[in-house]
Amino acid sequence: MVEVKLRPRHTVLSANHTWTRKFATGVSYHRYQFQRVSQKKGYLNLNFLVHRENGRSSQANFYLLGAVGGVDDAVNGVQFGYEGGVQVDYETRSFYTLFKARFEASETLNAFSTIYRIGFAPYLADSGDLHTFAILQLNYEPQVFSTGEVIPMLRFFYKTVLWEVGASLRGAVFFQFMLYL
Repeated sequence: MVEVKLRPRHTVLSANHTWTRKFATGVSYHRYQFQRVSQKKGYLNLNFLVHRENGRSSQANFYLLGAVGGVDDAVNGVQFGYEGGVQVDYETRSFYTLFKARFEASETLNAFSTIYRIGFAPYLADSGDLHTFAILQLNYEPQVFSTGEVIPMLRFFYKTVLWEVGASLRGAVFFQFMLYL
């Protein structure tokens, strides 16, 4: 999977490979503009599926997330950094929700963030057709914004391509693109 995520204060480029249905590794580059400092990170990522529950027409997942690598904050030079987190999601063909909590640490920064998403499909699409979800995302990243952020967006999924586009209530554009190889 290849991913590009663009926001005014946060850019992510990543590539991941799923080795088994429970285990994936990858590499990522992050650029942040925090309130007091900018930061670039290069990480090796690990995603582990702890539990998946497949219902008759639904799926729920629980993941552990981790990463280690180098962090450059342009003031203190390159230093060791790591992050960890959890993600829980549930979806049907017409409903989607996700919660992600993440912490990251380096010598000069300790940060915590959460994301909550809830969405619905305005129509049901057949397999192989274009799928659409209207999503409301709530971000809490106190290092980036002093208050929370609300982002209405649209998610589109066609075969192996997913893209999301939206804008926060502050007017900050959000774009995400994923290609599953």
